[in-house]
Amino acid sequence: MAYLKNLFEFTGKLGNVVGYYYKGKHCVRRLPVRKNEIVSPAQMAHRKRFAVASKFVQCISPLLKHSISEHKRMSKQNIVMSHTMKNAITGNYPNFDINYSKVFISRGMLLNAWSEKARTESGNVLFTWKDNSIHHGCNGKADDKAILVVYCEALNLCIYSLNSINRSAGSATLPVLPFLGHKVETWIGFISANGKLISDSTYTGALYIT
Repeated sequence: MAYLKNLFEFTGKLGNVVGYYYKGKHCVRRLPVRKNEIVSPAQMAHRKRFAVASKFVQCISPLLKHSISEHKRMSKQNIVMSHTMKNAITGNYPNFDINYSKVFISRGMLLNAWSEKARTESGNVLFTWKDNSIHHGCNGKADDKAILVVYCEALNLCIYSLNSINRSAGSATLPVLPFLGHKVETWIGFISANGKLISDSTYTGALYIT
């Protein structure tokens, strides 16, 4: 910005500058230079990959606040976004997809359960696992809480459960009636009763909700 001195005063555009009145003074500023952006094929592909990953990560972001361990330099959402971009995007531009088996929805040092599985049953997803908290040297405890997650890509909706079912229960049912007739992706993880330890999630497969 410049102030006008010993020149005629004007307002509006004059060539590549704009004259205007500001705090009792006549000023001028240069118009911004507009450039025709040329986007390379690689940039277009990157933007599309980013959009595909971002749609999913944004949907599950409320869960990630609880299911990802703190990181000094990255937000919890960015941790999952970065991993998804690098490891889970498949296909060729413009038809990119997510390989959900390579996505994690929880991450930490707590030991997961064993033999985790999921199946559909009358508008519900039934998760089952083997409780390993009784084994010596395992940092998992019977009162760890299961993290149960069901995501529907077609609706871009996620249903999840936290802090409800103990590791020792060995099974849990998650109602998913909004997903009737749709394909869903499922994961399970665990979080300690005090919330300080979190396990890496296990992908428990894709299901069709009937």
